[in-house]
Amino acid sequence: MASEKLKRQRTQRCQVLTLSVDTIVAGINFPYVTAEEAARLLGLTSKTLANWRSNGDGPRFYRPSPKLVLYAVEDLNAWIERDGPRFSAAKR
Repeated sequence: MASEKLKRQRTQRCQVLTLSVDTIVAGINFPYVTAEEAARLLGLTSKTLANWRSNGDGPRFYRPSPKLVLYAVEDLNAWIERDGPRFSAAKR
């Protein structure tokens, strides 16, 4: 029962995120996630991603407006594959 509710909430969040991103970045064929979602997917804090952005490190990101940072899921996956071993070694 609880897992069904959780699945429904996740689906709703993804739909809302997809709709809002599509509105902001029109014409893109793959989904984007916010910096907070990207951090959660990577097991990091938002602050770590912000530090990496300011240092020119980490996954590729997009800034469609001054206060909005987006990461393409495709870019996150590519970054994990490319820098995964170095990234996981640094976390230990």
